[in-house]
This record gives sequence, structure tokens and C-alpha cells, in this order.
Amino acid sequence: MKNCYFCKKEFDTVNVRMHDEHIIQNSIGGKLTSSDILCEKCGGVLGQNVDEAFTRNLSPLSVLLDLARDRGESSKSRIRIVMNDGSVLNDDNVTFELKNDFSIIPSRPVYILNEDEKTLNIFGATLKQINQFEKSKVIKKLINEGYKVKKEVNVASYVNSAVLDINYESPDILRGILKAAIGFASHHGVPNKYLSQLTNVSKLIDSDNFIHNRVWQYYPTTDEEKIYETNKEKHEDWYPNHQIYLFNIGENLYCYVELFGVIQKYVHLTDSYDGDEIREKYLQKTTKWEFNEEDWKPRRLSDLQILAQQFDVPYSNEKIDDIGKTILQRARSRSYIIDSESQTEKVEKIMQSIILYTTSDIRGYAIVDELHDKADMAKSKFNFSLVDKIKNNPLSAMQLMHKDYSDFRIGDVNNSCPLKSKSLSENAKNKYVAYKAFELLSSLNLENKIEFKVIDP
Repeated sequence: MKNCYFCKKEFDTVNVRMHDEHIIQNSIGGKLTSSDILCEKCGGVLGQNVDEAFTRNLSPLSVLLDLARDRGESSKSRIRIVMNDGSVLNDDNVTFELKNDFSIIPSRPVYILNEDEKTLNIFGATLKQINQFEKSKVIKKLINEGYKVKKEVNVASYVNSAVLDINYESPDILRGILKAAIGFASHHGVPNKYLSQLTNVSKLIDSDNFIHNRVWQYYPTTDEEKIYETNKEKHEDWYPNHQIYLFNIGENLYCYVELFGVIQKYVHLTDSYDGDEIREKYLQKTTKWEFNEEDWKPRRLSDLQILAQQFDVPYSNEKIDDIGKTILQRARSRSYIIDSESQTEKVEKIMQSIILYTTSDIRGYAIVDELHDKADMAKSKFNFSLVDKIKNNPLSAMQLMHKDYSDFRIGDVNNSCPLKSKSLSENAKNKYVAYKAFELLSSLNLENKIEFKVIDP
């Protein structure tokens, strides 16, 4: 019988009930669920003490994307703005929120006066709020002076630039990532004896220092990582995405967690792992794509049985409507899953192409020149050295063409990617996360309109 990883009690269907737990949080579009890792009660406790703050701290990223949530409201995030020349607000202390339709909404009513055109633009969070503000003495006075009123909820067209603040080392973000890593490990059968030191209240919920010791910033340390992480948004077909890898390097058990293609962390689960070698990967697209519910609605009872078996949905002692809802949820989630080997194949293709183009000195074709430019940028940003190695020793290209990239982001006992990342300077890692944020903005064509301000840890 399986146990809840948090309270350690066996599931019994009465007091310790199973429930579908999102491993990567639903609030940021996570689709992978597991019904036998957290009981219903503990899922609620961690939802309140971990997931809520995690979601709030990631809102500067999630607000930019049309996320595929199973439930919950769309994101919004506090944003700092600089108005266009000539557009002066009457109140410098008002705050603004960016919504996921890219509208910018004031926290309370404000206005812009245009004395030349005698117009008065009133902004508020809702039209009702604006109408109430219109009745105030200051607005009535301006109307009596001949100003014509224009009512608007969205300030965006008057904004020259905007800044979203984010702290990638926030304990709330790291805590949510640790929870996802624990859930993924438990989902793949890692015994609780390797996770128990992570799952008590004092460690997972209360201790910021413990979280920082267990979760740290990823940084590309191998040539294949360096070129892959350069302008990733241009070659990664499924960008932006969420992904999570579970792997061991000897007795050290790790998870690599990536969110939105921007947040990238290693999680050290234990240094005393003595089980079988483990390599488990999960990748998913984050933004909505079309899903036809009618294709997954059973027409007959036999269809329901087949679909329940296909999606591993318990059939006995369950209401037919509940079975149908669970099937629909899991079918919708599956449509977002990316083949876990597709990234390794992409890495191999990029590396083999740059080796081929370097050894043959091919240039003058758009796709070739683009890859050469990527290699030059990777060298400038991350000290990518593959091209120089091949030029210095052309015979090395033959061996490199047959390299196995299944250890991408992992390494081995003598060359551990997690440990090499951990040893790098804070300055290098801060520059890296700023670059990743810029990549996301570039992919959305927002790099000239919105800036990410990385708050110092």
C-alpha cells in the first residue's frame, strides 16, 4: 500500500484519501498529475503553504502567456510603468497591474489632462469605479471648465515602457520547485526513505536556509548546453515549456526543473541514494492549443471502459460522470506532453550540424550562417569552445559526431553538471537568468516594450 509522502500515512480511501495532485503546479499550466503521492488533506496544506506564494511570485512570467490551466483565474502581475511624453498622470503613487491580455490597469482611478485639446482621460479598474470617480469634486470641476471626458480601463496605449520585477531566488519560488521535484520523484517510485528529510514541515515549509541549500541555479557548463541555451527560443519548437528530469549521479539524486523556458534549477534530493540508476524525463508545452472535447466523450459504456483503461482511470466504485470528467482531464493534459527524447534529438542535431559546417567550412546559406552566428554568440556569452577544438584538431570531429547526448544537463561522477553549476559565481548566474528573461520577451516580441528587472536575492 502506498503512503502520502508528507504525512507518511497509508492511503485508506476514508481518512487518508487519494486525490489528483499536479506535480508541476496547475496555476502555471502544469499538466502532469499523480493520484497516489499526496493525500487530499496534505495536498490542501501544501497548496496553501507552498503553491499560493509560488504562484504569486511567478506571476511576472505567467502573466505574459496564455497558460493552459485546468482551473483558476488568469494571471496578473504588479508592473512599473513609464508614461509617454505628454501623458502625465495626476497621481504618482498609484500602482498598476498587467493582465494576461496585456492591458494595464490602475489600482485606483487616475486621469490624464490634455489642456490643448481640453480632454480628460479617466482610468480605473472597472467602468463602475470610473463612473463613481466621475462624480468626485475634482472631476466635476474639470468638466465645468469645459473638459470632455473619455473613460478607459486600460492605460497600455499611453505607456512608453514597463518593468516587471522578479526574484529568481525567492524562497517561495524555490519551495514550489522543491515540492514539484519531490512529487516527481515520488511519482516515479523513489522510496520515501530518500525523501523523508525533505518532507517535514520544518524543512519544506518553514526553513528558507534549507531550501537554498537544496535548490540552486542551473548554468550551461558543457558545449552542448552552451549552444543549446543560446537563442533557445529560435530552435526549440515547443518553447516556452515546463520540464523536469529525475536522475542520479552515483549516490546523489537530483531533479532538473525548468519553468517557462526561463526558470532553471537543480534540486538535490539526497546524497545517499543506493537504488537502481534512474533517468526519468517529462516535458510539456505551457501555452494553450486546440483541444476537441467531443473526441474524448464516450458514446457507449464500452467506450468508457476502453478510455478508462487507456488513461489509467479507476473504474470500479466510481460514478460514471466522475470517470468521464477524469478521462477528459487526462486526455487534455496528454495533448500537451512532448516526447521526452525530442530534446536530446534536438541537441544532437545542433551539435552534429555545427561540427559538419565547421569541418567543411560551409557558409553562404541562411540556415548555415545562422548556426555559425549562434556558435559565435555562445562563445561570447558562455565560452563555447567546440569550434576552436575542431579547428585545432580536425580529427576530433569524427569522435564528436558519434557522441551520446543522453547525459544532457546531467554529466557523470567525474563531471557533474549540477555541482559545476553550483560552483559558478553569483554574478555569472545573475547575468544568465537576465538573458533567459530577455529570450522570453523576444519570443513574444515584447523586448522593446517590457523589461524584466531581476531583483537581487
